[in-house]
Amino acid sequence: MPPMTLLPITERERVRNALVDGGRVRVTVKSKDTGRHLTVRLACKAKGPDGRYVSRARLDGRVGYDEADAVFADGGDPAYSGWVGTYYPRSGKWYPADEAKSAPGSWYGWAAQAVIAWAMGETRLEEQAEVSIESECSYCGRALTDPESIERGIGPECYGRHTKSKHAATGI
Repeated sequence: MPPMTLLPITERERVRNALVDGGRVRVTVKSKDTGRHLTVRLACKAKGPDGRYVSRARLDGRVGYDEADAVFADGGDPAYSGWVGTYYPRSGKWYPADEAKSAPGSWYGWAAQAVIAWAMGETRLEEQAEVSIESECSYCGRALTDPESIERGIGPECYGRHTKSKHAATGI
């Protein structure tokens, strides 16, 4: 039997995997027409026992896209930082933040919605823009430097916790 060859993972698959597995991703969207770009952060959250959404800082509360009650979007660069809006996967509704209704805010809102739909295979964003995932762990947000971790979208410690693998967590 010939050795199995792994196909390179596409950027869409990397973004989707980060949302589904880790529940967070930071992506840059660059227009093919104008060359302008912006960065958005997406974080999947579920309602806790008290009815409030679990904070991004609580690793044990992080959920993937399939279990998320909401996906919160932030402007992920200095030009517009802050909450852009919230997407509710079960209903397909998008609710922009009040400050996101301004022209720059609406661009970030469009990008957030477009990236979610593209990552889930609902649109062909690549015809309008280039999308690139930032090299950060989709669980904890730390920078990724190892090529295998970048490809996976999850750092070795978080991957070890996620898979319950002592080898992945320690790098052995």
